[in-house]
Amino acid sequence: MNRLALALLPAVFAACSNSNSPNPVPVEPPGAGAVSRVDLRSALGLATIEPVGVTVMPDTGELYLLDAEAGVYRLEAGPNGQSFFRRVFTADELEIQVDPDSPFTDLAAMGDGTFAITARNDGFLLDLADGSIQQHFCYVPSIIIGPNPGVGVEQLTTSCAFDVVNQRILAQPQTFFDGALIQSELGTFPITGGDGTDWHPMPSRTFIAGGMTVDESAVIWLGQADELYQYDLSTDELMFVRSLDEFGIQWVRGLCFRGDHLIVLDGVAGEMVWIPLARL
Repeated sequence: MNRLALALLPAVFAACSNSNSPNPVPVEPPGAGAVSRVDLRSALGLATIEPVGVTVMPDTGELYLLDAEAGVYRLEAGPNGQSFFRRVFTADELEIQVDPDSPFTDLAAMGDGTFAITARNDGFLLDLADGSIQQHFCYVPSIIIGPNPGVGVEQLTTSCAFDVVNQRILAQPQTFFDGALIQSELGTFPITGGDGTDWHPMPSRTFIAGGMTVDESAVIWLGQADELYQYDLSTDELMFVRSLDEFGIQWVRGLCFRGDHLIVLDGVAGEMVWIPLARL
């Protein structure tokens, strides 16, 4: 996708400025049926954080976390059976390769060490094996407005996901024209990349998910603010599931399933919260 002027939308993330602390705090696994909370400042060893994505590699079960300022982290086993987050890419290492229109906003593991990762106006493919990142899919709006198609149009998604069952990438962008919000949609893209051809309207143009994931039954889950939803592509219906305020969630910035838990990133509290599926 061609680069577009950035003046229409405010910058929402700070530049990369943090590094790992020598002694990050171990991450305790959640107990059966229990809600578990991880303070990400301590777990990442960072004074300031901007957690925007969490995902599980479908073929290995490995957990990855994206911080817009610091980069991509993997949860790894350490000594004495404890687990720690280890940074595998800095934000600078990724941004210098593709010069995205904004810091990255979400990532979704697709298997075989690859990820879909999004920034303003564009989607990329990140390969863990060789550390490469390249333009991969473009979440173009389903309508083009104005005499010059594409001019004055910007898109921003803060959530993406990978549907293992149907082997497709999903993104939920809002579209702006000359700075005005005009629509909000959910789009699907082939695993091979390219333009989105299957677009579905959200019930309100102001809806923007902070996190999205797809479960083993190909059900799409979205988190906005402190609320959890499902989306049905066959009926274009957004269905409210429940509020997450019972679990102390203030603002969803990432979602994924792992085992018998839903993992939620809370952007306000700076926490990763493990919620038992039986509690949903």
